[in-house]
Amino acid sequence: MSYCSYVSNLPPEEENAHRHYHDYQYGFPLHNDNELFCRLVLEINQAGLSWTTILKKQEGFRRAYHNFDIPTVAAYTDADVACLLQDAGIIRNRLKVNAGLWRRQQFRGSPPALPLFRRPGLYRLQCGRMSGWMPARN
Repeated sequence: MSYCSYVSNLPPEEENAHRHYHDYQYGFPLHNDNELFCRLVLEINQAGLSWTTILKKQEGFRRAYHNFDIPTVAAYTDADVACLLQDAGIIRNRLKVNAGLWRRQQFRGSPPALPLFRRPGLYRLQCGRMSGWMPARN
């Protein structure tokens, strides 16, 4: 069964995180680096859990990670990481938190920095190249 079929078969009166995700996020291209970073963190945290669990905690992740603002997250200190590990609004697994933040050095621009985090939009292009999607050229 496809995800679209699953969502369309949900009872209409039932509030379901999947309905909103399907109608406003699923399959829509992401053109914002912060939103791509958000999706990366959510996917990392989904490992071993249901997507429903992640969708229900999505707003908690947005609050905890400062709406996935890359420069803000890049400046996180060890104290900020400790706060994430105490935040009941997200998945408080040290390995998952660290996996989502392991590129802080690249975000900050310190060696060995990846240039794609220095200019807006380059992260999106890199993700597109890695997935086989290439932007259209006029």
